[in-house]
Amino acid sequence: MNKPSTKKLNYRVFGNGHPVVFLHGFLESMTMWEELELIGEWQYVFIDLAGHGDSELIGEVISMQSMAFQVNEILDELSIESCHLVAHSMGGYVALELLKITPRIEKLVMLNSNFWSDDKQKRLERERVASIVMKNKSLFIYEVIPNLFIDPVEKNEHVVQLINEANKMAADDIAKISIAMSQRIDNISLVKDRRESILIVQGEKDTVVPFSRMKKLADLYNLECVVIPETGHMIHIEDAESLTKEIGHFFSSTSTVQ
Repeated sequence: MNKPSTKKLNYRVFGNGHPVVFLHGFLESMTMWEELELIGEWQYVFIDLAGHGDSELIGEVISMQSMAFQVNEILDELSIESCHLVAHSMGGYVALELLKITPRIEKLVMLNSNFWSDDKQKRLERERVASIVMKNKSLFIYEVIPNLFIDPVEKNEHVVQLINEANKMAADDIAKISIAMSQRIDNISLVKDRRESILIVQGEKDTVVPFSRMKKLADLYNLECVVIPETGHMIHIEDAESLTKEIGHFFSSTSTVQ
């Protein structure tokens, strides 16, 4: 069912049981989770992050932290005392900031996301994105979305849907959010401290979050990391069945990471 919100963030809640909150990635919306077969005794909370879907870009200063505070307001509004999180790409950056704001997050699945800050080259890339999108938003979107998949032709229906969703966003909002991602801080220490409650799900052929770097850091810090074969940056679409199983197993089990 759709629940009305007095906040500026759009959200949807359905099901009964322990809450699981879903945070989408950059240029996406809550519709990205439609491929998952969500069953079990859970309450599902889907949120459109600021500037995405049907949510406004809130406030003059946009950051991953400010977006996390907005999510926290929704959790307050829904009287959620404890919950799990599933966060894709940029949603993972927001989720890590949320961990600092509230103790109510029990477990977090970081899906196609990372926990380190951008290096100089990556920051420049995000600044170029901000510049390009202000000149030709549609061209940028048409170029970037297909590259998130290892086989965009096979997933053409999803590619088109994502392009249509992204085109609804204001160019200025896309630019501001791109810059906000470039300015996020390093959260390696946080992930190390919370590693017993964090699962990293990585696409084997993800070009946005390099598998080699993720594996190196996961091994170094003894992080729980699951690699889904033959997937890119869009595991929730490319192999929804495997992802659903991993999420269910992680949320239902006791972590053994030491």
